[in-house]
Amino acid sequence: MGYLDLPPGWVCEPITDSERTADVVDLTLDLEDREQGALLFLLLDADGRVLPPPMLIVGVDDPAWVGGTVARLTPAIAAMMQGEPQADGLLFARGRGGRLHLGDADREWHQAATDLARRFSLSLVGAFLATPSGVRAFPAPPGASPLVS
Repeated sequence: MGYLDLPPGWVCEPITDSERTADVVDLTLDLEDREQGALLFLLLDADGRVLPPPMLIVGVDDPAWVGGTVARLTPAIAAMMQGEPQADGLLFARGRGGRLHLGDADREWHQAATDLARRFSLSLVGAFLATPSGVRAFPAPPGASPLVS
């Protein structure tokens, strides 16, 4: 599958499964973003629909950036949450070059996204790694929302 498999009008439909969500990540993080190191955050409503605007940050492949991620992004996420309808979930993707294998740095980014979701009482409904080779889901933590697996 890939972003070309998304149905017409997908942007107004709920993201209800990991395959569709991976396609959305594939569409949003282009190859250049992945090679430069990128973070994607999408807020979702209670029905699993993407709320605009998406947050895409490029050029964050430096491992030192991970430690301050929550503090750096808190104001931006707070601003994104001011709209209606109210956000209920967060979708996270990390883009980077290299193989489609989860490493320690990927797990640190995943933990940072988990901490950010917790700070705002959002469900982390999906977390993905995107490389030039493709898109894969991070393993779901115990007790995670079944919306995206």
